[in-house]
Amino acid sequence: QYTKNLPGIEFTNQCREHITLDQEHAEYNSNPPTSGWHSSDWEKDWGIQADYVEEQYQIHNLEHGGIIVHYQPDNITNLAELESLFIELQTKNKKMLLMPNPNLDTTYALTAWTRLDAFDQYDAERIKTFTKAFYDKGPEKTIE
Repeated sequence: QYTKNLPGIEFTNQCREHITLDQEHAEYNSNPPTSGWHSSDWEKDWGIQADYVEEQYQIHNLEHGGIIVHYQPDNITNLAELESLFIELQTKNKKMLLMPNPNLDTTYALTAWTRLDAFDQYDAERIKTFTKAFYDKGPEKTIE
């Protein structure tokens, strides 16, 4: 569902239920997920991640207003440029993750609570606009 003047696609809020990592749940309505069943824990180390962060941790970070910048490690050709932009954005917006995501169908994806923007061509302004629109807009209070 496209919302006028806001970047990306809005997805229905599936739920905010805490479950264990191995617990079964319905399929997420987006890839990467933007809401739904998640761990009661989250990725506490905001910033650049060398490894994939489990979906259930991602969702909890989004619930608290975080932004996740995903990239397909097999497709990306400008990781240094993306990291540089990310560091610039994170100086003002602490609750951000940058991570490889081998499950992506596109080269890049941006996620926030119930919001997804996926694309193949690098676009720094698109990433900045998404961050500005959705940073700290999750349904729960801030976690640092």
